Amino acid sequence: HDTERFGSWFPVPSNNLAWRVFTDGAQRIFIMNANREAVEHTLGVDVVYWNESDDSFVLVQYKKMERNLDDDGDGGSGNIRRLTYRPDQNLRSELHRMQQIDAICSQHSGQFRLLPTPCWVKLCEPDARVRDPAELIKGMYFAREYFEELLRICKGPRGGTCLTYENVPRYLNNTMFIDLVRGGWIGSRGAASAQVRSLVQESIETRHAVVFGVQSDA
Repeated sequence: HDTERFGSWFPVPSNNLAWRVFTDGAQRIFIMNANREAVEHTLGVDVVYWNESDDSFVLVQYKKMERNLDDDGDGGSGNIRRLTYRPDQNLRSELHRMQQIDAICSQHSGQFRLLPTPCWVKLCEPDARVRDPAELIKGMYFAREYFEELLRICKGPRGGTCLTYENVPRYLNNTMFIDLVRGGWIGSRGAASAQVRSLVQESIETRHAVVFGVQSDA
């Protein structure tokens, strides 16, 4: 769903079937559904955003929340279904690949970014209904580093790792995330962007996962 829209921007034709392209009349944003490509296994993410004018790649791993029956503490008569996310079996390997990308990208300079790292996680509502055709699936966006911090501090009623709207201190919503992507405020920069672009292209052309490596400026 999210790869088929970018706020109120208009879709435009693309010669590359792997990418969707959107414009506001002046800028273009390219969006890839990476989980249909070898890129997913290379980068550990599901969606890739490329801000052409700022040459910025933003990489997003999607995770689905679930509606779990939680006891509200009144003896079981007031159980409610709460949206929760608990780590799944793929998370560790996905985070490992994102950590590698973030570590290398943070070594490179270029245009100013709010974060030197390009990897993000989105927790999505499982049965969200989108009435506005320009709206993304409802959920919460986190920078990868912040998400890992939340995994350590956010606990469920039995002490296990559990993220909910109620126990997450803060997050980016869809509007905030789109604004940061189109403004070039987040994502890769400099030599790291060039390497990510080459990596994505090679993964698409060969249909195989590619080892990510960026030479340090040092």
